[in-house]
Amino acid sequence: MKLLNGITAKEPLLALDWSRKKVDVYDARTCTVETFKTIEEFAQKHPGCSVFLETTAESYELDRRKEVLAALKAANIDTYSYNPRDTMRFRLDNHIEKSDPADAKVIYRVATETKKTLKRFGPLREPLIEEGSRDPLGERIFKFVIIDRPYEGKKTLEYANKYLGKSLTKRQLKSGKVPAVVVPSEFHDFIYGSDGKYRKSIGRMLYVAEEVRNAARGKREFRRLLGNYSNGYGSIMRSEYYHWWIKSIVETKMKARGIKLEKTSVTIKGKEEFRRLWTEEALALRREVMVQAQKVAEYLWRLTAASEVVSYQDSDLHMITRPAFQNCLIVRDFLSAAFD
Repeated sequence: MKLLNGITAKEPLLALDWSRKKVDVYDARTCTVETFKTIEEFAQKHPGCSVFLETTAESYELDRRKEVLAALKAANIDTYSYNPRDTMRFRLDNHIEKSDPADAKVIYRVATETKKTLKRFGPLREPLIEEGSRDPLGERIFKFVIIDRPYEGKKTLEYANKYLGKSLTKRQLKSGKVPAVVVPSEFHDFIYGSDGKYRKSIGRMLYVAEEVRNAARGKREFRRLLGNYSNGYGSIMRSEYYHWWIKSIVETKMKARGIKLEKTSVTIKGKEEFRRLWTEEALALRREVMVQAQKVAEYLWRLTAASEVVSYQDSDLHMITRPAFQNCLIVRDFLSAAFD
């Protein structure tokens, strides 16, 4: 079958949404989604087909990449991939609700209904480099995050503990314990998850901030790597910032406030599809979260300036390190003695 982008792919055509725990496969012939535990299981059942998937699939099963490619080759399966941003844009433009089965269908539509350029899904490049980047700093960050994700953020937890302190959790704050760093209460929903533990994205952002400082670069580079303040570029941390962090916070706050998206349906090629529409209330909440997220990112950046922090002022995000605080006490005592 010849696609709109000019590629001739052998049939049947399937689309695959690959996560660490499962594989969802959409078959347009039956309009159904089938779930598998592994790529190998899928390959054994559907030999000789063409498959479309996102390039981020390479962040999962990283240690087994060669085995997965070998299984696809043995089953005579052709694989084509593209940047996941196109999946997100297509989903938002068409108001399609986010889910793994829905994403599998969206991947199929992007590959067959648009002129999106597809590339062969092959082995990882060495050294591991983010697409479009030849910067050693970007390479280190990409490799760190892509390996940390499948391990549930165990490595990034070390950075959260380093700069925020092991004792800092919601439950311990309520119990009256004094944490290593007093996080402003308005930032709690951004730094802690529903379980009271650090969000994985927090440790990753602190890691980025530390790496940027070690590379003798400034806050502008930190902002660019995160992709916030509308001046960033495509990177794995931009995905981390918007999808893994902000999106989850928006969904949590919407649920807490009872805000829901409106649902509607449209008919495409004789088939009814359900879509979601953002209400004014939901959009206002998302804007509110985006603004606060920028302040939290600024706060994390300043945290890495010194390992010991004893005070925080929300007015200008000013951090006072312990030596500076002690100097303030010396000046205070001197002035008090002078006027006594």
